[in-house]
Amino acid sequence: MKSLLLLNKTLIRKNNIITLSLSSISNVSVNSNSSNNSNSNNNKTEKPIRHTKEQLEKLSPQNIYDAVDIVKKSAWSKFDETVEIIVNLGLDPRKPNQAIKGVAKLPHGVGKIVRVAVFAQGSDVQAAKDAGADAVGSDELIARVQAGDFPFDSVIATPEMMPTLAKVGKLLGPKGLMPNPKMGTVTKDVAKAVKTSKAGAVQFRVEKKGIVQASVGKVSFTKEKLLENIRSMMVAIGDCKPEGIKGKYYLVGHIKSTMGRSVPVEVATIDPTNGRFMLDPSKVTVQT
Repeated sequence: MKSLLLLNKTLIRKNNIITLSLSSISNVSVNSNSSNNSNSNNNKTEKPIRHTKEQLEKLSPQNIYDAVDIVKKSAWSKFDETVEIIVNLGLDPRKPNQAIKGVAKLPHGVGKIVRVAVFAQGSDVQAAKDAGADAVGSDELIARVQAGDFPFDSVIATPEMMPTLAKVGKLLGPKGLMPNPKMGTVTKDVAKAVKTSKAGAVQFRVEKKGIVQASVGKVSFTKEKLLENIRSMMVAIGDCKPEGIKGKYYLVGHIKSTMGRSVPVEVATIDPTNGRFMLDPSKVTVQT
Protein backbone atom coordinates (compact mmCIF):
# COMPACT_ATOMS: atom_id res chain seq x y z
CA MET A 1 0.00 0.00 0.00
CA LYS A 2 2.88 2.37 0.82
CA SER A 3 4.36 1.93 -2.65
CA LEU A 4 1.04 2.88 -4.28
CA LEU A 5 0.73 6.00 -2.20
CA LEU A 6 4.26 7.05 -3.00
CA LEU A 7 3.54 6.91 -6.73
CA ASN A 8 0.75 9.49 -6.32
CA LYS A 9 2.91 11.85 -4.29
CA THR A 10 4.55 14.90 -5.74
CA LEU A 11 8.20 14.27 -6.64
CA ILE A 12 10.62 17.10 -6.29
CA ARG A 13 13.84 16.87 -8.36
CA LYS A 14 16.21 19.84 -8.59
CA ASN A 15 13.49 22.33 -7.64
CA ASN A 16 11.23 21.13 -10.48
CA ILE A 17 7.85 19.70 -9.52
CA ILE A 18 6.82 16.51 -11.33
CA THR A 19 3.45 14.80 -10.68
CA LEU A 20 3.06 11.18 -11.61
CA SER A 21 -0.20 9.24 -11.67
CA LEU A 22 -0.76 5.51 -11.51
CA SER A 23 -2.51 5.53 -14.87
CA SER A 24 0.35 7.24 -16.65
CA ILE A 25 2.87 4.80 -15.15
CA SER A 26 0.82 1.78 -16.19
CA ASN A 27 0.47 3.17 -19.72
CA VAL A 28 4.21 3.67 -20.01
CA SER A 29 4.96 0.17 -18.78
CA VAL A 30 2.42 -1.40 -21.12
CA ASN A 31 3.71 0.55 -24.11
CA SER A 32 7.32 -0.32 -23.33
CA ASN A 33 6.47 -4.00 -22.94
CA SER A 34 4.59 -4.11 -26.22
CA SER A 35 7.43 -2.37 -28.07
CA ASN A 36 9.96 -4.76 -26.58
CA ASN A 37 7.86 -7.73 -27.57
CA SER A 38 7.48 -6.46 -31.12
CA ASN A 39 11.21 -5.84 -31.39
CA SER A 40 12.03 -9.29 -30.04
CA ASN A 41 9.59 -10.85 -32.50
CA ASN A 42 11.18 -8.97 -35.38
CA ASN A 43 14.65 -10.03 -34.28
CA LYS A 44 13.70 -13.72 -34.13
CA THR A 45 14.75 -15.66 -37.18
CA GLU A 46 12.72 -18.59 -38.32
CA LYS A 47 14.38 -21.95 -37.82
CA PRO A 48 14.83 -23.99 -40.98
CA ILE A 49 12.32 -26.77 -41.46
CA ARG A 50 14.42 -29.88 -41.17
CA HIS A 51 11.99 -32.43 -42.55
CA THR A 52 8.54 -32.57 -44.03
CA LYS A 53 5.73 -34.35 -42.22
CA GLU A 54 6.06 -37.29 -44.60
CA GLN A 55 9.78 -37.61 -43.84
CA LEU A 56 9.13 -37.69 -40.10
CA GLU A 57 6.74 -40.59 -40.31
CA LYS A 58 8.01 -43.77 -38.72
CA LEU A 59 9.94 -45.94 -41.12
CA SER A 60 9.99 -49.70 -41.23
CA PRO A 61 13.44 -51.32 -41.65
CA GLN A 62 14.79 -50.67 -45.14
CA ASN A 63 17.25 -52.65 -47.21
CA ILE A 64 20.64 -50.95 -47.18
CA TYR A 65 20.26 -49.63 -50.75
CA ASP A 66 17.01 -47.80 -50.00
CA ALA A 67 18.31 -46.67 -46.59
CA VAL A 68 21.28 -44.91 -48.20
CA ASP A 69 18.92 -43.15 -50.64
CA ILE A 70 16.73 -41.90 -47.77
CA VAL A 71 19.74 -40.64 -45.81
CA LYS A 72 21.07 -38.70 -48.79
CA LYS A 73 17.65 -37.17 -49.55
CA SER A 74 16.88 -36.24 -45.92
CA ALA A 75 20.16 -34.38 -45.33
CA TRP A 76 19.25 -30.70 -45.03
CA SER A 77 22.19 -28.73 -43.58
CA LYS A 78 24.47 -26.50 -45.63
CA PHE A 79 27.65 -28.38 -44.70
CA ASP A 80 28.64 -31.80 -45.98
CA GLU A 81 27.14 -34.09 -43.35
CA THR A 82 28.93 -37.23 -42.17
CA VAL A 83 27.16 -40.54 -42.75
CA GLU A 84 27.32 -42.99 -39.86
CA ILE A 85 26.25 -46.58 -39.40
CA ILE A 86 25.07 -47.73 -35.99
CA VAL A 87 24.86 -51.43 -35.19
CA ASN A 88 23.62 -53.05 -32.01
CA LEU A 89 25.51 -56.29 -31.45
CA GLY A 90 24.61 -59.25 -29.26
CA LEU A 91 27.56 -58.53 -26.97
CA ASP A 92 28.12 -57.56 -23.37
CA PRO A 93 31.08 -55.12 -23.42
CA ARG A 94 31.49 -55.52 -19.65
CA LYS A 95 33.03 -58.91 -20.37
CA PRO A 96 36.69 -58.62 -21.43
CA ASN A 97 36.44 -61.02 -24.37
CA GLN A 98 33.41 -59.15 -25.74
CA ALA A 99 34.81 -55.60 -25.64
CA ILE A 100 35.72 -55.73 -29.32
CA LYS A 101 37.68 -53.08 -31.19
CA GLY A 102 39.12 -52.99 -34.67
CA VAL A 103 39.97 -51.06 -37.82
CA ALA A 104 38.02 -50.91 -41.07
CA LYS A 105 39.88 -49.93 -44.22
CA LEU A 106 37.33 -47.97 -46.20
CA PRO A 107 38.07 -47.95 -49.95
CA HIS A 108 36.86 -44.36 -50.36
CA GLY A 109 37.91 -42.92 -47.00
CA VAL A 110 35.67 -40.79 -44.80
CA GLY A 111 35.85 -37.55 -46.74
CA LYS A 112 38.28 -35.67 -44.56
CA ILE A 113 42.02 -35.22 -44.20
CA VAL A 114 43.33 -37.47 -41.43
CA ARG A 115 46.23 -36.03 -39.41
CA VAL A 116 48.59 -38.77 -38.29
CA ALA A 117 51.17 -38.58 -35.50
CA VAL A 118 53.96 -41.12 -35.13
CA PHE A 119 55.92 -41.70 -31.94
CA ALA A 120 59.24 -43.09 -33.09
CA GLN A 121 63.01 -42.74 -32.93
CA GLY A 122 65.99 -43.28 -35.20
CA SER A 123 65.40 -44.30 -38.80
CA ASP A 124 61.67 -44.73 -38.17
CA VAL A 125 61.33 -40.94 -37.90
CA GLN A 126 62.36 -40.38 -41.52
CA ALA A 127 60.30 -43.34 -42.72
CA ALA A 128 57.20 -41.88 -41.09
CA LYS A 129 57.85 -38.44 -42.60
CA ASP A 130 58.35 -39.91 -46.06
CA ALA A 131 55.04 -41.76 -45.72
CA GLY A 132 53.23 -38.48 -45.02
CA ALA A 133 52.95 -38.32 -41.21
CA ASP A 134 51.90 -34.89 -39.94
CA ALA A 135 53.80 -35.04 -36.63
CA VAL A 136 56.76 -37.28 -35.81
CA GLY A 137 58.92 -37.44 -32.70
CA SER A 138 59.40 -38.89 -29.25
CA ASP A 139 60.00 -36.80 -26.13
CA GLU A 140 59.22 -33.49 -27.83
CA LEU A 141 55.93 -34.83 -29.17
CA ILE A 142 55.02 -36.21 -25.76
CA ALA A 143 55.68 -32.75 -24.28
CA ARG A 144 53.20 -31.23 -26.75
CA VAL A 145 50.53 -33.72 -25.69
CA GLN A 146 51.21 -32.98 -22.01
CA ALA A 147 50.70 -29.29 -22.81
CA GLY A 148 47.28 -30.07 -24.29
CA ASP A 149 48.31 -29.87 -27.94
CA PHE A 150 46.78 -32.67 -30.04
CA PRO A 151 47.67 -31.90 -33.68
CA PHE A 152 46.44 -35.26 -34.95
CA ASP A 153 43.45 -37.55 -35.44
CA SER A 154 45.32 -40.86 -35.35
CA VAL A 155 48.39 -42.03 -33.42
CA ILE A 156 50.93 -44.67 -34.41
CA ALA A 157 53.87 -45.85 -32.31
CA THR A 158 56.73 -48.29 -32.57
CA PRO A 159 56.84 -51.05 -29.92
CA GLU A 160 59.95 -49.45 -28.38
CA MET A 161 58.07 -46.21 -27.76
CA MET A 162 55.14 -47.72 -25.85
CA PRO A 163 56.75 -47.59 -22.36
CA THR A 164 57.55 -43.91 -22.89
CA LEU A 165 54.11 -43.23 -24.33
CA ALA A 166 52.55 -44.53 -21.11
CA LYS A 167 53.26 -41.08 -19.63
CA VAL A 168 50.41 -39.62 -21.69
CA GLY A 169 48.17 -42.68 -21.72
CA LYS A 170 45.56 -40.95 -19.54
CA LEU A 171 45.42 -38.09 -22.04
CA LEU A 172 45.30 -40.15 -25.22
CA GLY A 173 43.09 -42.98 -23.93
CA PRO A 174 39.85 -41.01 -23.33
CA LYS A 175 40.17 -39.54 -26.83
CA GLY A 176 40.53 -42.98 -28.39
CA LEU A 177 44.05 -42.15 -29.59
CA MET A 178 46.17 -44.57 -27.57
CA PRO A 179 48.00 -46.92 -29.98
CA ASN A 180 46.94 -50.56 -29.81
CA PRO A 181 48.55 -53.65 -31.44
CA LYS A 182 45.08 -55.06 -32.25
CA MET A 183 44.30 -51.93 -34.24
CA GLY A 184 47.59 -52.04 -36.11
CA THR A 185 48.75 -48.77 -34.61
CA VAL A 186 51.64 -50.33 -32.71
CA THR A 187 53.98 -51.56 -35.40
CA LYS A 188 57.54 -51.59 -36.67
CA ASP A 189 56.36 -50.78 -40.19
CA VAL A 190 55.37 -47.18 -39.51
CA ALA A 191 55.33 -46.25 -43.20
CA LYS A 192 52.63 -48.80 -43.99
CA ALA A 193 50.60 -47.80 -40.93
CA VAL A 194 50.73 -44.11 -41.89
CA LYS A 195 49.60 -44.82 -45.46
CA THR A 196 46.77 -47.01 -44.18
CA SER A 197 45.55 -44.28 -41.83
CA LYS A 198 45.76 -41.66 -44.53
CA ALA A 199 43.88 -43.89 -46.98
CA GLY A 200 40.77 -44.01 -44.79
CA ALA A 201 41.23 -46.53 -41.99
CA VAL A 202 38.46 -46.05 -39.39
CA GLN A 203 38.82 -47.32 -35.85
CA PHE A 204 35.75 -48.65 -34.10
CA ARG A 205 34.95 -50.17 -30.73
CA VAL A 206 31.89 -51.53 -29.00
CA GLU A 207 30.29 -49.09 -26.58
CA LYS A 208 27.71 -49.51 -23.83
CA LYS A 209 24.84 -51.88 -24.58
CA GLY A 210 26.84 -53.46 -27.40
CA ILE A 211 26.60 -50.54 -29.84
CA VAL A 212 29.16 -49.82 -32.56
CA GLN A 213 28.92 -46.43 -34.26
CA ALA A 214 31.30 -45.47 -37.06
CA SER A 215 31.66 -43.03 -39.93
CA VAL A 216 31.36 -44.42 -43.46
CA GLY A 217 31.70 -41.25 -45.53
CA LYS A 218 29.92 -38.01 -46.43
CA VAL A 219 26.51 -37.19 -47.86
CA SER A 220 28.28 -35.85 -50.96
CA PHE A 221 29.64 -39.34 -51.70
CA THR A 222 27.91 -41.25 -54.45
CA LYS A 223 25.57 -44.02 -53.41
CA GLU A 224 28.01 -46.61 -54.77
CA LYS A 225 30.92 -45.25 -52.70
CA LEU A 226 28.86 -45.23 -49.51
CA LEU A 227 27.71 -48.80 -50.11
CA GLU A 228 31.28 -50.00 -50.71
CA ASN A 229 32.43 -48.29 -47.50
CA ILE A 230 29.54 -49.85 -45.57
CA ARG A 231 30.45 -53.26 -46.93
CA SER A 232 34.05 -52.89 -45.70
CA MET A 233 32.88 -51.65 -42.30
CA MET A 234 30.46 -54.52 -41.75
CA VAL A 235 33.02 -57.13 -42.81
CA ALA A 236 35.53 -55.64 -40.36
CA ILE A 237 32.95 -55.74 -37.53
CA GLY A 238 32.14 -59.34 -38.44
CA ASP A 239 35.82 -60.32 -38.34
CA CYS A 240 35.95 -59.13 -34.71
CA LYS A 241 33.19 -61.47 -33.54
CA PRO A 242 34.42 -63.19 -30.35
CA GLU A 243 34.54 -66.95 -30.28
CA GLY A 244 31.83 -68.77 -28.35
CA ILE A 245 29.17 -66.08 -28.83
CA LYS A 246 25.74 -67.70 -28.89
CA GLY A 247 22.66 -66.26 -30.50
CA LYS A 248 22.49 -63.46 -33.03
CA TYR A 249 25.53 -61.24 -33.49
CA TYR A 250 23.84 -58.42 -35.44
CA LEU A 251 20.65 -57.35 -33.67
CA VAL A 252 19.63 -53.92 -34.96
CA GLY A 253 21.08 -51.55 -37.55
CA HIS A 254 20.57 -47.88 -38.42
CA ILE A 255 22.17 -45.40 -40.79
CA LYS A 256 22.04 -41.61 -40.47
CA SER A 257 23.71 -38.35 -41.40
CA THR A 258 24.95 -35.77 -38.89
CA MET A 259 21.76 -33.68 -38.83
CA GLY A 260 19.42 -36.06 -40.62
CA ARG A 261 17.01 -38.68 -39.40
CA SER A 262 18.00 -42.19 -38.38
CA VAL A 263 16.87 -44.82 -40.87
CA PRO A 264 16.38 -48.41 -39.64
CA VAL A 265 18.10 -51.03 -41.78
CA GLU A 266 17.14 -54.63 -42.44
CA VAL A 267 19.82 -56.55 -40.54
CA ALA A 268 20.00 -59.25 -43.20
CA THR A 269 21.28 -56.71 -45.74
CA ILE A 270 24.25 -55.69 -43.56
CA ASP A 271 25.09 -59.11 -42.09
CA PRO A 272 28.07 -60.63 -43.97
CA THR A 273 26.93 -64.14 -43.03
CA ASN A 274 23.50 -63.65 -44.62
CA GLY A 275 22.72 -64.43 -48.24
CA ARG A 276 21.12 -60.98 -48.64
CA PHE A 277 24.25 -59.13 -47.53
CA MET A 278 24.59 -55.92 -49.59
CA LEU A 279 22.25 -57.43 -52.18
CA ASP A 280 20.85 -54.94 -54.69
CA PRO A 281 17.02 -55.39 -54.50
CA SER A 282 16.65 -54.31 -58.12
CA LYS A 283 18.61 -57.38 -59.19
CA VAL A 284 16.56 -59.84 -57.16
CA THR A 285 14.21 -61.93 -59.25
CA VAL A 286 11.01 -63.10 -57.58
CA GLN A 287 9.93 -66.57 -58.60
CA THR A 288 6.21 -67.09 -58.97
